Amino acid sequence: MTHRLFAGVSALVAAALPVVASAAEEGGRVLERPDNFTAVFIYTAIAAGGVLFLASLGRLYQLQRGLHWRFQDPDVPHDDHH
Repeated sequence: MTHRLFAGVSALVAAALPVVASAAEEGGRVLERPDNFTAVFIYTAIAAGGVLFLASLGRLYQLQRGLHWRFQDPDVPHDDHH
């Protein structure tokens, strides 16, 4: 549980670093947002959400049907006398 919390906090800090860095600048090198920024952001969010939704449905289907492949099993210890 603590590993997930630490990973989540680390991801938020890493995601916020460009915002903090650009806030420290006083104009000059900061690029202006294009006119279609909002549309591109919305389409990207919808596409990412759709991919995550489909992956979640696939995982739920796999769990519901009890699908399990042998390559997912842990390695069997090998005997030294073979």
